[in-house]
Amino acid sequence: MRIIRRWYYNMGTKPPFCEWPELVHRFLDRHGLSSRAFLYCFSDILSESAHWNPALLEEETAVSGCKRAFKACPSFGEPRMIPGRQYGGMDELVLSNIDTGSGCTEAEILPLMKRIHRSWGFASSAIYYYDVDFFGKMIPWERDLQGAREFSAMKHLPFEPMLFLGQQPFGSGIKLERYSFGKQEITFSIDLLHDGVVLDPAPYMETMRELLPNRHPQDVLQILFTPEEKQEYAARQASAEPLAEACRAWLAQRLSKGDNQTQSFLFPEYKMANKLKALAKKYGFDYKFVINGNFTLTKRTAQGHCLELTVDSGPSHFATCFDLIFRGLGFSHLLYTASFHPQDQTEFDICAERVAAGTAAFAEEALTPLSRYYPDTPDWFLT
Repeated sequence: MRIIRRWYYNMGTKPPFCEWPELVHRFLDRHGLSSRAFLYCFSDILSESAHWNPALLEEETAVSGCKRAFKACPSFGEPRMIPGRQYGGMDELVLSNIDTGSGCTEAEILPLMKRIHRSWGFASSAIYYYDVDFFGKMIPWERDLQGAREFSAMKHLPFEPMLFLGQQPFGSGIKLERYSFGKQEITFSIDLLHDGVVLDPAPYMETMRELLPNRHPQDVLQILFTPEEKQEYAARQASAEPLAEACRAWLAQRLSKGDNQTQSFLFPEYKMANKLKALAKKYGFDYKFVINGNFTLTKRTAQGHCLELTVDSGPSHFATCFDLIFRGLGFSHLLYTASFHPQDQTEFDICAERVAAGTAAFAEEALTPLSRYYPDTPDWFLT
């Protein structure tokens, strides 16, 4: 098992991308850390016409950022194509060492950072400082090919290992990522599990806050199981399914399955946060605003598992969806889902009250057998 905690920092335009490596080195130097793997992935998107026209493909390749970067620094290697269009995406030219194990060094790329940022016009640029020895320990980075395998299989096409190439590396390190459409992000990833003990990343988090003040990162915990662990957890979840089905039946008898959308030419008008905060306090849930229109109310059982009520509504509020998920280390059960279409604040408050009250009653009266079936979920399992 690997336990990796990630912090995603939305960077905006300042400081510019070309200055981000300096931030990385300041972070590493502060803690006496080293990065033993330098990876990169730069890509250009090709037009649909180039997919069918060899002459146009050659023309676009000749003027692409990848080709110009190769001319400036032959260590990149010749640009390669990811045949994304036949898989339902876009064809891409890439310069990357993720799958080759060779290519440009950091010393060769750093002098080119301003041209990467301003001149070559890559659709996406990603630089990875991986195999960082957090806690004085280093776990080598790996490639996650599951997404490429599943996507290839879904399209009934041969496995293409270069699909989603820039998203494949995972491990301990720092990723610098910039897209031409506007996304600019720094991601810190830290392996927490060493020698059977989950370590505290608080000192590293404090330095992140100092280097990137006034930014509020998205915080995600990723648990990567071995094949043997996956098999074990899958078998246990399957054997728990009768208990989960009993929970679904309990909820179905007491909670509405939703309603039909009211035909109206007017946008519904209601707010969610204040009512959900009040319900969380009333029924003993932890309230969390996730992202625009998305909230969670979470209660942890005596065994450390999470009963999580997610409330999701689009910007127009034409529908508000409630999902009740019971999850813990190695398992997740969807127990209830419903979609409502309140037209005003009163209607939203009524349906939210009913779902929250029913969820609280379920936690008290019917969840215990399913919760006790699983081994305790440890405290580090974040909600």
